[in-house]
Amino acid sequence: IIDIAIPALKQLSGSQYPSFKKNLLALIDMDTRVDLFEWSLQKILFRHLEGHFEKPSSTITRHADPGQLTREFALVLSVMAHTGATDQGSAQGAFDASAQSLAANSLTLLAMDQISSADLDQALGTLDRLAPADKSRLLTACVISTWHDQRATPTEVELLRAFASVLDCPMPPGMTPGGRHDD
Repeated sequence: IIDIAIPALKQLSGSQYPSFKKNLLALIDMDTRVDLFEWSLQKILFRHLEGHFEKPSSTITRHADPGQLTREFALVLSVMAHTGATDQGSAQGAFDASAQSLAANSLTLLAMDQISSADLDQALGTLDRLAPADKSRLLTACVISTWHDQRATPTEVELLRAFASVLDCPMPPGMTPGGRHDD
């Protein structure tokens, strides 16, 4: 539905977009908590629409050193691992598999109550400065986490799409991790 809505939302006028953005954020905040689905939805929408409605910043892209971003990697992989997990053991297994794919054995699984949406936003903002190859490795680690239990929930898929979108590596519409198409 998001992929269908984005072209229509790009038809908003320059004065309508700020109202749309404000209203969407108000709806998300209405229950005073932001769940991962709501967070994912707004990240995907705003990433696509801000490039259309807002002037891009003219900052020079500097590639971050992946070795200096252990907190950010741990945070993203922890969210991914917990999202599809049925218990702490399955979360730990998914996290360990994804960390191993990055050859980052020093990463530690964070508890979900240690992670706020602001922390996740900040981490992804920093990780967006990675070189394209490093972004690809991170997304591959997220896919490994998603499929660790041989299944992907809709929330996991949308979260992965949100991460990919924020990192400017969007997934094709209707595509699930692992190359499987939604039916």
